Amino acid sequence: VGVVGSPITGDSLNIFLQLAGYRPLAAVAHRSTLLKRMFVRRFAPKNWYANHIRDVSRTTLDSFLYSIASLRETNLVPNLHRILVPTLGIYGQFDNVVNPNQNRLLQAGVPHAQIEVFDKSKHFPMFDETEKCLQIIQSFLAFT
Repeated sequence: VGVVGSPITGDSLNIFLQLAGYRPLAAVAHRSTLLKRMFVRRFAPKNWYANHIRDVSRTTLDSFLYSIASLRETNLVPNLHRILVPTLGIYGQFDNVVNPNQNRLLQAGVPHAQIEVFDKSKHFPMFDETEKCLQIIQSFLAFT
């Protein structure tokens, strides 16, 4: 199992994402090109801005709402002990989408997990510290 910036509990999501999981607020955000652009500019890597704008613009309100609302309700803690396979968790120290302390919950629930916290990264360590990320993933896959 490998996760990057994964929420273990929904309350770890940025407050704007949590609020976007409510239909009235999601509808306003989804209809507003300005809000979409502001949101993507705040959270997406700079070199992916155009791709994120295109992708967000193609989503329906229901798919947007469902994905955000379901994340908000996430609580993986009761089931983490069931993960018996090699596990890698990668988190950015400065994640602005998911609280980076989620790595502690993953480690507590899956004691054999390999946890890597990238000290120069936000939510997308694979973009912020590409070489380090590739090296860790390759090492993890070679070991398993």
